[in-house]
Amino acid sequence: MGHASAIALGLALNKPGRDVYCVDGDGAMAMHLGNVLTAGITAASNFKHVVVNNNAHESVGAQPTGMGTVDVPAIARGAGYTWAETVSPQAPEDARFDDGVGTQELRSKLAELKSVEGPALLEIRTRTGARTDLGRPTSTPMDNKAALMGFFRQN
Repeated sequence: MGHASAIALGLALNKPGRDVYCVDGDGAMAMHLGNVLTAGITAASNFKHVVVNNNAHESVGAQPTGMGTVDVPAIARGAGYTWAETVSPQAPEDARFDDGVGTQELRSKLAELKSVEGPALLEIRTRTGARTDLGRPTSTPMDNKAALMGFFRQN
């Protein structure tokens, strides 16, 4: 948990002609703020960092992260990111992006993220909760490693 940004940054640095997107949770960012600093220092123009902030370590029990009141874009800019923004749905408690609420704002910010040189960060503020039919991983960590390494060799 929390190492996706380090892996993605390594890939971005080794594939400078290709944009690399990292989707991270707020808990992972909180646990590994050094990765944010490293991304800023390296100034990888192709590194795009998306942080989904629900203020919880949801995948392991929904313990609070403390990130609900943190200015995530300010941290990124302070670390050297060239662009950092936040988007959040303006909707009733039971609405989600997949209901169409806030979708246009999210699409607009994602398009902006795609167009800017990085390192760049988009924080997506959301609530806790997942679909009831969302499955759990069925592959082992070793299977995942083999698949990832195979992808790197081919791309």
